[in-house]
Amino acid sequence: MKVTGVRFANQVYYSLDEFYAKSIELHPSLDYVTITNKKKRLLSRVYSDLIMFPLKHRIARKRSWELLGYRDLVVEQVHFGYTIEKNHNGEVYILVHDAIHSKIYHD
Repeated sequence: MKVTGVRFANQVYYSLDEFYAKSIELHPSLDYVTITNKKKRLLSRVYSDLIMFPLKHRIARKRSWELLGYRDLVVEQVHFGYTIEKNHNGEVYILVHDAIHSKIYHD
């Protein structure tokens, strides 16, 4: 299967921002530059992993994600819920719907 791209829903950015904002509160040694670089690295890895191996990742264990038919990719302790989609031209792409850190990965 040839994947033409990866799209991130706004919820992914919101979830990462929320988690890392709390992390900065709990760990004052963290700074926004470090967090911004980490988020860039995470999203880059997600993109490359999903382009190369879209079917490799397991069905989500998180109940709400499982009900929605999401697959689960874990990168640096962050879970990304995604589906494989087709556009009106029949091109296959990945839609990443949500993200959550392993420390709070539950329903």
